[in-house]
Amino acid sequence: MIPVSPKKAQNSLLWLALACEKQRAPPVDLVEAPISAATTVHRSTGDISFGVKKQRRRRKRKLTGCSNVDLLEKTGLQVRHFAISSMTGEEREKQKARLAIQFGAKSAKQPYVNYKELKVQRQLQEAKRLEALKQIANLRIKGNKKKKKQKRKTKHR
Repeated sequence: MIPVSPKKAQNSLLWLALACEKQRAPPVDLVEAPISAATTVHRSTGDISFGVKKQRRRRKRKLTGCSNVDLLEKTGLQVRHFAISSMTGEEREKQKARLAIQFGAKSAKQPYVNYKELKVQRQLQEAKRLEALKQIANLRIKGNKKKKKQKRKTKHR
């Protein structure tokens, strides 16, 4: 005998009868169980157990003590959000993206540049850098030579 709740008894009678006919099994007797009781049928052993449903206990969340460092980080974040809200246009979008990157988001991709054009740009940048270094080196050498000559003149007199 399989106990079934009264609500399910009406619908399940037809279902069980059809299931028994398909499997050519002996008919099953149904017994109505009390509504408050919970029924459990164990598939492996076929045992039936009655009992009252256990109510789940809700655990109260414990308040976690926030350290001063955490509070400072949160206030800093709130200040940044407030500052961003006062900005407008492109500046606002840039600051939002920057804040997202600080929290671990991937940075925006660089725009596509043809490789040949990129090589030319890099060569121009390298040439400018070398020119600037040469000018700095020439200034140092000229300045050092004058100082050395002046020192020598004073020694020979």
